[in-house]
Order: sequence, then C-alpha cells, then structure tokens
Amino acid sequence: MVLHDLQKGLETVTPGIGLYQIIHQLELLSQRSFPNNEVKAVLAQLDTMHAELEPYTFYASNCYTRNRVYKSAFFELILMCWQAGQSSPIHGHEGQKCWMYVAEGSLEFTNYQDIATDAGIKLQKIATVVGGRGFVDGPAYIHGVANIAEYPALSLHLYASPFTQCDAYDISAQNAKKIQLCYYSIEGKRLLQEPG
Repeated sequence: MVLHDLQKGLETVTPGIGLYQIIHQLELLSQRSFPNNEVKAVLAQLDTMHAELEPYTFYASNCYTRNRVYKSAFFELILMCWQAGQSSPIHGHEGQKCWMYVAEGSLEFTNYQDIATDAGIKLQKIATVVGGRGFVDGPAYIHGVANIAEYPALSLHLYASPFTQCDAYDISAQNAKKIQLCYYSIEGKRLLQEPG
C-alpha cells in the first residue's frame, strides 16, 4: 500500500499488517526500555514476512544501503541491503542499543569493547559470529557488519533511539571520528543523493 505524504511530497509505503504488528509490539516494548529477550522474540517473528520488506529493499554497487522502514521518537527500523563483499565501518551507537535480524543471506557480526589508553582508543574484539537467515544479534554497542558471502544479504536493524551520527573507529590509528548517517530510502521512497 502506498500513501502520499503531502508535507514531504513523497509517496511512502505503509507497512503490511505483519510488519505493522511488529512495529506496534516494539512501541509497547519501548515503554519498558526494550527488554532484550522480548525484543529478540519480536524480531524473530519477521521470519514469516520477508515479502513485506520488499518495498524497502534497495541495493547500491558502491556501498551497503540504509533504508528507513519506520521511525518514532523512541526507535527506528532500518533495512540494510548488502551486496557481496560490502561492510560497515566499525562503529558505535551513541550509547543506544541496536539489534539486527538477518532477513536474507548471511552476515558476519564482530563486536568490540572500547578500552581507553594514553595513546588513544583501543578496541578489543569480543566476539565474531556469522548468522544466516533468521539470526538475531544484539544488543550491540560497538561493532562491524560484513557480507562475506558471494551473494546479497538483507538485515533489519532496530535502534532503541534514533540518532543521526555515530563514532566510526580506525583500529590502526587508534582513533574515532563522528560520521553523519544518511538514508538511501525513506519508507519505501528512494532518495536522490547517492550515499558516500
């Protein structure tokens, strides 16, 4: 279903009934600070509704894409589309929680712990796990995500509080810099600019 948003001048996709129910359950969980086991149980329900993610699925050849499915004051859902070999920088989540659900393909998640040193920032690898379709990971605080397979992958990310920038870590330089986050599409409508 498509709605026209007069304020933005965009046509946006209205979530299907199954995805709408997931969003409603997450709204209820937001009132209880997103209990981890309950969040994972809600995200696991997505296993039966991959067709509902199709309107938000946009790939790019130069980097993975961030496609906003839903956003409120308390959380946002972003569908990330990964071509083979694409990866995110190692990044933080501004102190917020993040969960990931693998909708298609297989992704490698590497979690880190930040250790402050006199020489700068040092990251210690905590764990690396590869998850296929139906895998739920999180909550993550500092991590990197990579599609190490030879085929595309999709992952739905729940951010417990929306944010517009985050720290990106350079392990060799032992530093971090703020990067601005952008969307490739919003509620099913492709944006004009290419992500950097």
